[in-house]
Amino acid sequence: MNTTNRSSKHFKFRRNAQWSPCKSPSIPASTPLPLPATSSRDCDLSGRVAIVTGGYSGLGLETTRALRSAGAKVIVPARDHEKAATALEGFDGVEIEAMDLLAPASIDAFAERFLASGQPLHTLVNSAGIMACPLARDSRGYESQFATNHLGHFQLAARLWSVLR
Repeated sequence: MNTTNRSSKHFKFRRNAQWSPCKSPSIPASTPLPLPATSSRDCDLSGRVAIVTGGYSGLGLETTRALRSAGAKVIVPARDHEKAATALEGFDGVEIEAMDLLAPASIDAFAERFLASGQPLHTLVNSAGIMACPLARDSRGYESQFATNHLGHFQLAARLWSVLR
């Protein structure tokens, strides 16, 4: 199978999808990649709630910045509250909550606190991750990188699924 054709079909479908709250012009399927960037000025996410894991560094920080500038309330679960607070200093409308993706009990506690708040969840961005770390295992015996980057995010999404809109 030619993967180029399959890939371009995927992008043609995505370009024509009308799911975004952003006010961008309709993009014809014949538009070559890369797609034109849509700035956060074109989006109104007021009243929307987003959770961004890893929202205090790297791509997660930029995601937090973009969601906030579009008006969304952003919750950033963080293993290191002090590091998150330093990185997010000056960001209004961003809440930092305690959560460690390597600790299943911590994920459950974060999800329970969020569910108890009664807030809806419109966006869940799972961008936290660890890489190239020495061999370590979580409390269940899984390798730490796999447990953090995959199992932790799966557990979080599963716990929050009922309020994800």
